[in-house]
Amino acid sequence: GNQIGDDGITAISDAIKLNNTLEKLFLGWNQIGDRGMIALTRAIKVNRGLQKLYLGWNQIGNEGMKALAEAMVINQTIQVIYLDGNITIGDEGLVAVAEALKVNNSLRNLGLGRNQIGNEGVIALANTMKTNNSIKELQLEYNNIGDEGLIALSDAFKVNNSLEIIILEKNSIRDVGIIALAEALKINASLNIIDLGYNLISDKHLNSLSEAF
Repeated sequence: GNQIGDDGITAISDAIKLNNTLEKLFLGWNQIGDRGMIALTRAIKVNRGLQKLYLGWNQIGNEGMKALAEAMVINQTIQVIYLDGNITIGDEGLVAVAEALKVNNSLRNLGLGRNQIGNEGVIALANTMKTNNSIKELQLEYNNIGDEGLIALSDAFKVNNSLEIIILEKNSIRDVGIIALAEALKINASLNIIDLGYNLISDKHLNSLSEAF
C-alpha cells in the first residue's frame, strides 16, 4: 500500500468523475478514512465505468459506509466492492448498505471481512437478501456474528436463489445457528460454498449440516 490518504483520494475522485473507461480501482492499505470515502462516493454517483472497487485495510467507518450506500442507490455498474479490514465498520454501516441493496441490482460480490459487524447488521442484510437476486458472494469472516445473525440469514436462504458463496469463518456461531442453516439448506438450491471454520460448532451439528447438502 501507499499513503494516499483522504486528500489524495479526493484528488483522484475528481478525475474519476470525468472518466468512464476505468473499470478497476485498487486502493487498499492507503489510510483512507470517512472523509476520503465520502469524496469517492460523490464520484461513484456520476461514474458509469467502474466495476470493481477494492478499499480493504483502510480506516473507513460507518459514515463512509453511509455515503457508499447513497451512491449505490444511484450507481448500477459496480459489481464488486471489498472493504475488508477497515476495523471500524460496524452494524450501522452495514444496515445502510443493506437498505441500498434493496434497489441496487448490479453488485455481485461484497467483502466485509475483518470488521466489527454483529447480528444487527447481518439481520438487516438478511432481510434484504430475501428480495435481492444479484448478490452472488458475501464475505463476512472475522466479525462478531452469532446465532441470531445466522438464523436470520438462514431464513433468507429459504427464498434467495442467487447467493452462491458465503464466508462466515471466525465468528461466534454455535449449534443453534447451524440447526437453522441445516433446515434452510434442505430448501436452498443456489449455495455451493459455505465457510464456517473456526466457529463454536459441535461435531454433531457439523455432521447434520453436511447431510443437508
